[in-house]
Amino acid sequence: MHLAYQSIGDIGGLTTTVMAPEVQAPPKAFFEDQTDAYKKSLGKTHWDFLLKEMMWMADDFEKESKKKQNDCKKYARNSKKHINEQVAL
Repeated sequence: MHLAYQSIGDIGGLTTTVMAPEVQAPPKAFFEDQTDAYKKSLGKTHWDFLLKEMMWMADDFEKESKKKQNDCKKYARNSKKHINEQVAL
């Protein structure tokens, strides 16, 4: 046993026999059954809302990128038109 643990045990008067025994975890199937029942009772989970928001963000990003590209093309055409009018005068 490590020296620090020995000194703490000596101060409190605790020994390893006084500590609670290690508890075995239930089988994994138990948790899977509980999770399925929980999901059915709630409908949507946090993960479902997260995925929905990610899809919305991807769509919004794509639309905004196209809008910005179209705006840049429009501003370039208008600038070129303005410069050509200035040269013609």
